[in-house]
Amino acid sequence: MEISESLWQELEDLAEATDQSLESLAVNCILHHLPRIEQQVRELDELLEKVTPDNIHGEIGLEK
Repeated sequence: MEISESLWQELEDLAEATDQSLESLAVNCILHHLPRIEQQVRELDELLEKVTPDNIHGEIGLEK
């Protein structure tokens, strides 16, 4: 996996500050945030299912 140098530095700093390995910190971040991301994806899918060609302008705030 590739990440930016600035993100790498942030992870290193946080790992040092919390006395964790960088790998452990990264895995814990993923494990703790993945369920919320999955929920957001499901919610977005549900919203997108409601959009049809007939109501698209109203859904995005542009009335015909």
